[in-house]
Amino acid sequence: MTRTATCLLATAAAAAIALPAHASAATLVASLAGANETHEGDASGTGVFTADADVDSGDLCYTLAAEIEGEPMAAHIHKGAAGTDGAPVVTLEITGPEDDICMAVEPDVLKPILASPADYYVNVHSAAYPKGAVRGQLEKGG
Repeated sequence: MTRTATCLLATAAAAAIALPAHASAATLVASLAGANETHEGDASGTGVFTADADVDSGDLCYTLAAEIEGEPMAAHIHKGAAGTDGAPVVTLEITGPEDDICMAVEPDVLKPILASPADYYVNVHSAAYPKGAVRGQLEKGG
């Protein structure tokens, strides 16, 4: 092997090691409960959120089910760490436990969610609990 080829191989190997890992897709999960709300939530309410998110395609495919007092009025992914409230960044639909839905989400919205899911939460609102009946922090799933 020539000296030039050896140098090129070494440079390519070093560059490959130096490149940061870019995860463009991930599974996100959240267990929702009324006790997780920062205000009075539905004490007996529960829910589950599971999603596959892909930054490159902008796809968010998810299942969202909630057992809460009254009819669900709205659901969102909000920016906010545990114990804090934040603005909604994605509006969701309640799918029920057996169905899922896919929607387009701007990659600039998905990137920070995938980078730091614990800084975001899912909650479901009802007429009885307009600020949120149940809530759960996002985390990466397996």
